[in-house]
Amino acid sequence: RAWRLVSPLDARADDSQVQRILSELDPLSAERTLTAPKDKPFALADFGLEPPKASLSANAESRSVKVLIGEKTPVGANRYLKLADTTEAGTPPPGGVADGSAETRSVRPTTISVVTSSLFDAVNQPVDAYRSHELVDADPASATQIALTSSTGGPPATPSDTAFGDPATGGVPASVACTLRKQGERWQLTGPITDDADSGAVATML
Repeated sequence: RAWRLVSPLDARADDSQVQRILSELDPLSAERTLTAPKDKPFALADFGLEPPKASLSANAESRSVKVLIGEKTPVGANRYLKLADTTEAGTPPPGGVADGSAETRSVRPTTISVVTSSLFDAVNQPVDAYRSHELVDADPASATQIALTSSTGGPPATPSDTAFGDPATGGVPASVACTLRKQGERWQLTGPITDDADSGAVATML
């Protein structure tokens, strides 16, 4: 199934960019883990995680995950990262403690991960980077017929040209200078002459 952009625009997505992000998530490994004392949990803002420098949500049939990516570490080409909390209100998740009343309590983390910057680099792209720049979305292997026109491709065909046939009866339009049809695994010229086609030239075109 092909990926599509759904926001802020509707367009075909660049599959290679999507696969780049997914490969960063599988697996997503920590270079090291920072652990705070239980009585003094981390403040996310100190690590650039509130608000985050970038965030990523991924949904699959069996699970969902959201990660927050923060500032660069003082040393090394790494960044701080935290898995977003998905627990019920008032319930501290693993790796966190709850502050406040049961109705308003918020979660402050006791662990923060340090990861390489490659995930941030993959996510921190303009929208245009995720958009497919392919003008034609076609499968070359499924092509069975090709029609070519060119201003230098020779004189236009006429309705009486038997190599082209009559468009009204299933032939090709008179403006087409060359037609090819796939016969089994081989390509054949069907107009304006009938002959074997150069399979290498057809493969390059497709």
